[in-house]
Amino acid sequence: MPDTGSALADLQILFENMLTSIGIHFGMPSPSLHKMFAGMLDSQALIMQYKENFLAPRRAANAEILRRGIQSGEIHEDVNMEILIDLISGAYFYCLLFKPNTITSGAWLQEVFQLLDKDVSKP
Repeated sequence: MPDTGSALADLQILFENMLTSIGIHFGMPSPSLHKMFAGMLDSQALIMQYKENFLAPRRAANAEILRRGIQSGEIHEDVNMEILIDLISGAYFYCLLFKPNTITSGAWLQEVFQLLDKDVSKP
């Protein structure tokens, strides 16, 4: 888990590493990635395995980084972390599947994390 001293930088590294990992395994953009997700929808066992082995560890890492961001004052202290993780991850996977050029440039992550930055966003 990254720990640069900045929660926003750590989240960005976490998502960039995930994007790199997906790119290494599937290529970017990838019809194989679409097939993998489509195949999971037909199998409850695959969905559970994906949740346990991929989603749960990443959600835990995101939550830890967000906690550090709240403690350091980078992120609003009243943020609902579960919803925030859902929003970021859901938008990330949406773009990964349907707008891959959006996230491969890195600009998407920058803009998302600017929304989280307590000094930039409005309460």
